[in-house]
Amino acid sequence: MPKAESLHKVDYNQQDMLEYKQKLFSRECGLIPGLNIIVGVSGGPDSLCVLDLLHRFDYPVIVACLDHGIRKEAAAEVSMVLQFAERMGLPFVANTVDTPAFSALHGMSIEAAARQLRYDFLFEQAEKHHAQAIVVGHTADDQAETIFMHLLRGAGLNGLKGMEFRSFLHVWSKTIPLVRPLLTTWRSEVMEYCVEYGLTPVSDSTNQSSEFFRNRLRLEVLPYLEQIQPNFRRHLVRMARALSLDYALVMSQVERAWESCLVRQGIGWIAFNREVFLQHPVGIQHHLLRKAMALHRPGLPDIDFAVVERARVCLERENSRGTCDLAAGLRLELEHNTIWVVTWEADIPTGNWPAILMKEAVELPVPGKVILGDGWELRAELCQDLTSIQSSALTGMDPYQTWLDGARTALPLTIRARLPGDRIQPLGMPEKTVKLSDLMINLKLPQRARATWPLVCARDEIVWVAGCRSSHSTRVGVETRQAIHLILTHNSGLGSA
Repeated sequence: MPKAESLHKVDYNQQDMLEYKQKLFSRECGLIPGLNIIVGVSGGPDSLCVLDLLHRFDYPVIVACLDHGIRKEAAAEVSMVLQFAERMGLPFVANTVDTPAFSALHGMSIEAAARQLRYDFLFEQAEKHHAQAIVVGHTADDQAETIFMHLLRGAGLNGLKGMEFRSFLHVWSKTIPLVRPLLTTWRSEVMEYCVEYGLTPVSDSTNQSSEFFRNRLRLEVLPYLEQIQPNFRRHLVRMARALSLDYALVMSQVERAWESCLVRQGIGWIAFNREVFLQHPVGIQHHLLRKAMALHRPGLPDIDFAVVERARVCLERENSRGTCDLAAGLRLELEHNTIWVVTWEADIPTGNWPAILMKEAVELPVPGKVILGDGWELRAELCQDLTSIQSSALTGMDPYQTWLDGARTALPLTIRARLPGDRIQPLGMPEKTVKLSDLMINLKLPQRARATWPLVCARDEIVWVAGCRSSHSTRVGVETRQAIHLILTHNSGLGSA
């Protein structure tokens, strides 16, 4: 390592290199002396190097080794790591898993399954030992390979910035970071370090197999590109460092935009104010949608541009309604001025509108009330104060209440959901009726709310679409002598008191 060229400095002597690494562990990686660290050790040069450095800098480490059940020689390698930990006087934990079976069961590639099981194991141990972080030995070569893989997949800024020294994999833990101290250290430097300090790493035979995509890039594609463009890998890593700074700047804007347009969120659903959302630049809109999707599916790889752009264009269309599929079991629900980013299995809250959940019509006593659910209730009162009735009914300023002429309204009143063929004669239309479905569209009622929206009926006639529109035939006029007052209320303060 002392003779090798580093990404940031050259011609280090041994002490300079160690001091630089120690500062990097603290400054870039945020590691705190005296607090436990889980180190993922496979027995390869990268993991042995980072383990030796941490031990040399007096961090309390716990060696964690996983046999993925892929190679016969892996059991012997676990034993070798155990011996290495014992020589250093370090605690050791290990486990064996069946990666091929897990891969087949979940329809994952062997690489993806191995990663899933490896991090399951490491984070489980981190929780158990109250570790401040998990440390792994990813190098600058790994960083270059990762960035190039993302480039081939058409990733955006988040993918091209590569891995970070310190990051949180929320699918495993929101409080324990994954730390990669060797991201600016090349594999050649690691090998020199192992020789310098007498470390004897094992060789993983799968690293030479062209069966795996990453290996083909490492063994065939990147060496060829290095012939065309010398130091190609080094340029990739430097690009990632520059893009990570740009990404941090963009994300600071995204966070502000998120706060401005987020209405509320819960398990499996996030609601945005559509008008505010569309005021932000297109690039910010993309990041908002990506962030919402990532919160629901934190293990999802970099999300395809076409998926996000399709959703954004859907939101931009005037009077857009309905559902738009995203990816990984996620969908976009559009309801007037609300954007819902939801999982297919999620129940979007219905507390913003009334709903009758009973399958059959229920009687509304006069006077009396019916509990609708989700905090809503509908009550009926008899009114004799004609002056007050006529003034309130004619102004119609509060949509959550209405008045029916007692003489024109056939009792009993019932409340039900809509039926096929329903029609209503809206107030102000004395000569005709309209389809209830058309009225609901014109009123911009949420599509998924229409089937259970409460309708107040006098025998077979709809006299009030609760909270929206009353019937012309039962209107209050100057000749009214007795009225029925209908009031829709919600315990959160929506509707009339």
